[in-house]
Amino acid sequence: MLGLVVANFGQVASEPARTGPQWTAGMKGRVAVNTIAVHDAPRETAYELGRLEPGDGARIRGVVRGGWLAIEPPSWAICWVERTSVELGEEGFGSRDHRREPHGSPLTAWVKDAGAVVRSGNPRAGLPGPPRMRLAGGTMVRLVDRPPVAMGGAIGGRWYAVAPPDDLVCFIRADGLIPLAEGTASVAARTPETVQVVFRPGDEKPTAAARSLLDPPGLPREVSAELAGIDAAHRAVVSRRRVADWRFEAERARTQAILKRSGDDPRVGEAVSARLKRLDRDEQTAAAARDFEKALARMRALDAEVAAAEKRLAGTSSPRAGGYAATGFMKPSNQFVDGRKLYALLGDEGKTLAFLDVPPGLEIEPMTTVKVGVRGRAHFDQDLGAPLITVRELEPVVRGR
Repeated sequence: MLGLVVANFGQVASEPARTGPQWTAGMKGRVAVNTIAVHDAPRETAYELGRLEPGDGARIRGVVRGGWLAIEPPSWAICWVERTSVELGEEGFGSRDHRREPHGSPLTAWVKDAGAVVRSGNPRAGLPGPPRMRLAGGTMVRLVDRPPVAMGGAIGGRWYAVAPPDDLVCFIRADGLIPLAEGTASVAARTPETVQVVFRPGDEKPTAAARSLLDPPGLPREVSAELAGIDAAHRAVVSRRRVADWRFEAERARTQAILKRSGDDPRVGEAVSARLKRLDRDEQTAAAARDFEKALARMRALDAEVAAAEKRLAGTSSPRAGGYAATGFMKPSNQFVDGRKLYALLGDEGKTLAFLDVPPGLEIEPMTTVKVGVRGRAHFDQDLGAPLITVRELEPVVRGR
């Protein structure tokens, strides 16, 4: 499965890189630069799952051409599954039983027979990310201790945060990662530095709370006071606004002004640099949330088109048409659903009107040379991009009917 996942995003390198560390699967690395973005695909424009900070570790699962590494998901990584696609476990899992908490849930869940789509997640974003993979029915998932989120619209629902499946990988640029020598103490797992999710009984949705930064000792008192004011403004933004509405222009300007006035004081430079990095991360998270909301708006527009297509399909049934869901000419297609080959229903001009899911035992051959009327249950299938009719009855259409 891992090979398939890596192959989906880039060709695994068959030869070592010409320069830099020679990475192979199973090696461990340590971040030696300011920050490394973790993506769900090996490209800069892919969804950002979070960031590795200096000293963080990563275990390599594969090498991807173009300077990318496939790694195990970091300890803070999360994914999302729709609530209706899983059944909650009977017992808790681990040291805490979340069934005893007002807004908690069991720590295990099982994917229903129809399967479940896994979406990427960012611990500091308020919405699930793009679809990543599909889990088969019966797969166990581990729930993360954070409240469900709602992704609205007719296509939406409530989503559970889960730990990444075992065979899921993340992607980082190889630049800035150095090998961790054998015998070196492993890097401790960490939680997201800047934002933690806070959920209290009665809340309609989780809010974000900024964690304080640790300033170097000996910081001038006036600088410390000004930085405290900037921190307070930052906390107000992240705790009271939606992630997509975060804006930090004023805080960035105030922070940069301190740096300009400080001269070469390394303590001030360190404190200001930490805040500018925090602003960079939060602005990237906000930008990702805005991009996702735009994508969600496009999905809602598609949902409206689907509803219109279903309405048009329903409109084809009339007394004059013999109560048919649709009429046309049948021919075999190259489409399948649940392992069953579908038939295409063509209109008079040869355009595909719908796909037919014909149950076993229904006589087909006499119907492939004449116009037929189809009775059955119809719905629009987004994978096919056309209506799909589960056929109950087929009959030749009498001329003039």
